[in-house]
Amino acid sequence: MKTTKNIQKLSMNLLIVLTMVFSISILSSCNKTDDSMDLTEDEALAQIQDETMATDLFDEVVEIGEEVEFTTSDKSTETTLNYRLSDCVTVTRVFSGTTRTTTIDFGAANCEGPDGKLRRGKIIIVRTGFYFAGPVTATYTFENYFVDDNQLTGTKTYSGAFNEDRTYTSTFVTDGSIILADGSGTILWHSEKTRFISEGADTWGFADNKVEVTGFSNGVTADGAAFSSEIAEPLVRIYQESCFRFYVSGIVNIHKADGTEITIDYGDGTCDNLAEVTINGVTEVIELGTRVALGN
Repeated sequence: MKTTKNIQKLSMNLLIVLTMVFSISILSSCNKTDDSMDLTEDEALAQIQDETMATDLFDEVVEIGEEVEFTTSDKSTETTLNYRLSDCVTVTRVFSGTTRTTTIDFGAANCEGPDGKLRRGKIIIVRTGFYFAGPVTATYTFENYFVDDNQLTGTKTYSGAFNEDRTYTSTFVTDGSIILADGSGTILWHSEKTRFISEGADTWGFADNKVEVTGFSNGVTADGAAFSSEIAEPLVRIYQESCFRFYVSGIVNIHKADGTEITIDYGDGTCDNLAEVTINGVTEVIELGTRVALGN
């Protein structure tokens, strides 16, 4: 069982900016050693926070786009099941031959989604093909797009298609950045990933989906530290109530430029908001869901 332990050593202002990224709020250790890991060290914390923030914010763009694909009109409130869209979102489509341009407009003011995140601005998707009818390609760009006041810029490309067994595989490449809301800097981000819907791909909506993600990423944290990461075991998300917001299993290995090795283990499939972080062989449990702004 994962338990938690409060961090007492950090000089910080607690900034709740995300619901699907790491809070470096360490509550209790698992298999704690006398050589206690110092997760309060600024560079290690920035590494974990920035890498997971970029992963979550750029990965969810595809899922927002797919949610819109199941929208039958231009108002997101008419979807049968909303995960990230709410009644302050407007969806419009412009068709040109086999290509359509979809604009997901969260408005000029923050719009709160069912997942608790505040979004504003636009995601613009230029897509060819339809989910249930052959291969799909898409390019995602952003216009003044913010999540919890963090601004996303850049481009994401996507291609996907059904497999013979009616599972669904898509690949996507991201080149972008995140300008942090707290003024601490900009995260630079590149990733190449494969997203596999192993269950529920051939039914309408998301409620029965099981998604597995593999791939790698690299970038630079807001404080200028280079990093790379690879998914050692597929990251699994299950689309059921109170579960879809967090990965429930999977392992990510992060490599810092100074040689530090970090492993994030999302668990055994249990729907919770906890994960184990191991730095150079010592493990602690962290709580998913918020980002901490570190003091000097």
